[in-house]
Amino acid sequence: MEATSRKPKLLGNIVVLFYAFVLLVLSWLNLKIMIEQFGTDAFLNKVHSDNMNFIDFTKYYLCGKVAFTSSSHEFYSYPNQKKLFDDLINGGEQGNFPPAQAIEFPPYVLPLMYPISLLAYPQAFQLWTVLNWIGLAVGISVLCRLDTSENNRKNKTIAFVIALAALCAPPILRTFMVGQPTGILFCFFSLYIYFFIKKKDLPAGLFLSLISIKPHYAVFMCIPALVQKRFQLLMVATACEIILLILAVWASNLDGVLGYVHYVIATDTTAPDAEHLVSHMVNLRGMLSIFLPAQALLLLALSVSFLALMACGWLFYKGKNLNWAFALLVLACLFLGPHTHMYDCLLVAIPAALTLTAINQDEKIGILKKLWVIILAIYPIVAVFTLVGIGPLKETYYAFLPYSIFNILLLSIAFLVCFRYSKS
Repeated sequence: MEATSRKPKLLGNIVVLFYAFVLLVLSWLNLKIMIEQFGTDAFLNKVHSDNMNFIDFTKYYLCGKVAFTSSSHEFYSYPNQKKLFDDLINGGEQGNFPPAQAIEFPPYVLPLMYPISLLAYPQAFQLWTVLNWIGLAVGISVLCRLDTSENNRKNKTIAFVIALAALCAPPILRTFMVGQPTGILFCFFSLYIYFFIKKKDLPAGLFLSLISIKPHYAVFMCIPALVQKRFQLLMVATACEIILLILAVWASNLDGVLGYVHYVIATDTTAPDAEHLVSHMVNLRGMLSIFLPAQALLLLALSVSFLALMACGWLFYKGKNLNWAFALLVLACLFLGPHTHMYDCLLVAIPAALTLTAINQDEKIGILKKLWVIILAIYPIVAVFTLVGIGPLKETYYAFLPYSIFNILLLSIAFLVCFRYSKS
């Protein structure tokens, strides 16, 4: 009997080791692609051959460059941004900076990016990339410690496999190639969740305010504090937000801050190619973009987001299992939020880190949790083969559809698990 029980355990260990080896190879190949373009010369050649390479980092860098200057109050106008791009990035020549790429980051991104913009453009990008990788590693590490022994070897193995899965999947490559701060944002999410569950309101409030560099995510993430009446946390977050707004007014004047909201609405729905960009989203809005125009989709996405907020709030009110509740909340951010792209799918590693260590300790797991593990296991591998196999579909709606499908499957399972916990 004892020998029989050892065989499935041995087989399971062999499968995990083989899977980790596959992820290790894919991660190495992915990082190799990044490192080859990490050097100053390769980076600048890539940018000058096509300005859309690393375009999002370019926009963040321009935010820092314009902060505290005499023209900062005019920053939220496309003609001014185009001139800044041509002068600072493209050597004074006309560059590829279409209206659909207009910078619509919150005003306090300007002062936050100011220190990085003091570096030369290539060196600033190198620092940006390193910060993304460090943020990813820190986030996975702290989340895998929740409700577990820090010395548990299996938990460390799970954290290692999750990190490899995140590094091999295309979202990290997309993060690098456009220069998004997804790894940094991943760290803010993870530390907020960690300190929230540990009931440390001061650091939790700080990281909640930093999540607002992408405001639609901050709206979702403040729901647990509101529902559980963590008023100290909310007060800290509010105080930090006020400080950020003061910095924003200092960096771009009050006129620049007040013009932000109108500017975002205009560029997100009426800019040329806005519908094309929506079709690249990996959420409900992206899935429906084949049927509805961009303006109607934005209103629908905001309505669905509001309903999702209420549902997540109810589950946090029950408060039976915070790890699974936060896993659900992050997936709701991704699939039901108004603005999600492929690089944002890096955040799927947060639900994985929150739940897989606990599942590993369960003697019996139900069919839903088994499906959860299987989907998370195949997610990075399928994503890699999708990236390789899409060919001519590279920049079409269908290239991004698999991510939407994975996101809705994981969201559905997380909701059902949380609902069962609320009834127990």
